[in-house]
Amino acid sequence: MKERVMWGGLVLICMSWAFNYVYFQSKQLEKPIFLEHYYETFIDEGAQLPFYYLTNKKNSEEVSHVVIEGLEGVDVMAVGGEFWGEDETNFIHEYSHYLLKSVTLEFSEEFAWDSKEASFTFENISVYFQNQTHIVEDVGKVTLNRLPENEGVFENRMSSSSNQHRSDSALLANEGLTIEEITVPWPDLKEEVEIKITLDQEKLRELDALTEEGNSPHWLDEGKEWEEVPGTLIDQGVFPLRFDKNDWLHLNMYFHPDRASFFQFPILIKGTTEAGKTFVDSIPIIDSPDLEQTVIDKMIAEKGGEK
Repeated sequence: MKERVMWGGLVLICMSWAFNYVYFQSKQLEKPIFLEHYYETFIDEGAQLPFYYLTNKKNSEEVSHVVIEGLEGVDVMAVGGEFWGEDETNFIHEYSHYLLKSVTLEFSEEFAWDSKEASFTFENISVYFQNQTHIVEDVGKVTLNRLPENEGVFENRMSSSSNQHRSDSALLANEGLTIEEITVPWPDLKEEVEIKITLDQEKLRELDALTEEGNSPHWLDEGKEWEEVPGTLIDQGVFPLRFDKNDWLHLNMYFHPDRASFFQFPILIKGTTEAGKTFVDSIPIIDSPDLEQTVIDKMIAEKGGEK
């Protein structure tokens, strides 16, 4: 009787081990998966952009070098500012079966694209890992720009951001102008970014004066829920907007956190000056998503990354 109980226990242990092994294997990635990045930046003095990817916790992979077709002078920077595990593996965040890691690429203007074009755009990169494996991955949408010669028509007098996926800027018009559109560089991000504008000149002058003293007005409550933040959404038929010289514009921006993409791009302000010259001014923003386990699992399922 005792022998049968013993053998029954061993069978259950073996079955449990087999089940756990099969489940573990089913959760392993066939290859590292790069997340989506929406980047647009200038490379007048070089630029450094981080690219994030998922790799298996067991046998995690480090990037050796990267090749981008049509672009020279792309270097992989040394690792820094990340966490280290017991096996000396660097990572940004640890999940049940995966590690979120990053590789920072440095783009040099000296070895940029060959053409006379003002910008260069890419979506795919060839990634070579230290274990000699190689993949071609879609990393999102990345645009590199040469620095424009013209100055902006707005002076950015105040900017702030928070870990609540919010950012705001107070701008002062350098000349008479009309804004015809405020938008993001990619139409498919309109559902991910919301922008409100405020034109109350008295309050904005108060904001400027208090900011110079290191204070904030009582009405600028960054703790408010987005729905309670004053202003008009830019998709509510507010354009065109006429500005005289020294008029104020305040922008509040909200970036939806439940996404799997990283943002580093300008909010674009397009219009015409009083002299009849068209312009495109910009406000740079940076925001990272809240990458909870559920968001990661959904992204992997959409990409079909598990074995």
